[in-house]
Amino acid sequence: RSPPSGWWFAAGRAGGVGILILLSFGVEASGWPTAGMGIRAATLALWLAYEVPWARARKPGAVAGVLRLALVLIPAGLLLTALRPSYRVALLHVTLMGGLGLLTLVVATRVVMGHGGQLEVLQGPNRWLWGVASLVVLAVTTRVSADFLPRIQASHYIHAALLWAAALAWWSFRVLPGVLRKDPTP
Repeated sequence: RSPPSGWWFAAGRAGGVGILILLSFGVEASGWPTAGMGIRAATLALWLAYEVPWARARKPGAVAGVLRLALVLIPAGLLLTALRPSYRVALLHVTLMGGLGLLTLVVATRVVMGHGGQLEVLQGPNRWLWGVASLVVLAVTTRVSADFLPRIQASHYIHAALLWAAALAWWSFRVLPGVLRKDPTP
């Protein structure tokens, strides 16, 4: 019922970050797209650098590694859009497909396996999850490169979509059967 010590300060900091991000859209809409995207990228990168316990996040295993990769790709995509605003649509795929897509997959992996009594599996190397992440990164790279290579743009769009679909199919094959598994712990 009463928040722990320091909660209000952390909530205020997170609220300030949210306000800065919202204001960055106003800056962008006012005719300064690079500044708006730059504010967004810097705000998010600084907040993640401060909030994520990176020293503790050096845990071994694919779940922790792919989580770190996703958290780096989110602000990286925003920074790239600030540096090359004319390629905004392509470069936002780094944030959306790479960062948020991978983040969604790794969190879903943790939830399904955790509630399915497979916590010990999560601590393993899970090379398949690195394989899924590699396909996602390759899909992102292919999609981004399409806008830089207009002669083969359409084929790159198709290949990126196929790589993304392959990554999701592989992930689904490995994780979704766990949805039906009952957690053996009370």
